[in-house]
Amino acid sequence: MLFADIALATRIERAECRPLPPRSSTAGIRAMRQSALPRYVVSSRLEPGDIAMSLGPQIEGTVTIRTSAGDFLEAFRRRVVAGPLSGQPHFRSNHVVREAGSGTLRVHAADRWTAFNVGLNELELRPSRAGTVQYRVRYWRWARFALVLSGGLGGIGLALLLGFDVRGYIASHPSSQLQGLSVDQNLLIAWAMVLFWGFVWPWILIAMHNRPLHRLVARLIAEVDAQAAGAASP
Repeated sequence: MLFADIALATRIERAECRPLPPRSSTAGIRAMRQSALPRYVVSSRLEPGDIAMSLGPQIEGTVTIRTSAGDFLEAFRRRVVAGPLSGQPHFRSNHVVREAGSGTLRVHAADRWTAFNVGLNELELRPSRAGTVQYRVRYWRWARFALVLSGGLGGIGLALLLGFDVRGYIASHPSSQLQGLSVDQNLLIAWAMVLFWGFVWPWILIAMHNRPLHRLVARLIAEVDAQAAGAASP
């Protein structure tokens, strides 16, 4: 389920991507490669150096916008009501506005399905008069899900390694051994795999989730900014 959520996050990031029409074989290959990258409104781009990377389940960044702070916050509030991820209601995109006012908008995942979806658990937006929006995302609920799921699988693996004669099983089943390695070496690899996938991998996954989440938030801000600018124009 966890890997399915990561795949869904990737699909959401790339929802606005469209392949360029190839003019030649070389151009076609280049267009296919570029189609995998998310596109944002030119006026709402992620500034280089504004991303604060973190190993923990939290990200911060800054995106430029064209609309005023008040118009942007009101447009984003309407987007949350409609469905923040795609602009349409979905049972895994159920967010609510927790606080609006004083130049700040805080959005909260209303249920566990939304919290476990793409990690947009707590979103805070602070637009400024300089034409930028500072955002902060905390995804502790998503991270806890990853830790509990991987830890549970790791616990099952440890129980099997400690409760059964795994060494004897490996010795009596040559087909289960890695070629060229001894029985003890195969057993050591089994222990290493259980410890890595159960207790190390979730922290790597949490760190890896930072960049897709940055891209997702930047895309949402860009879309809302474009909608607000279009509504404000005569």
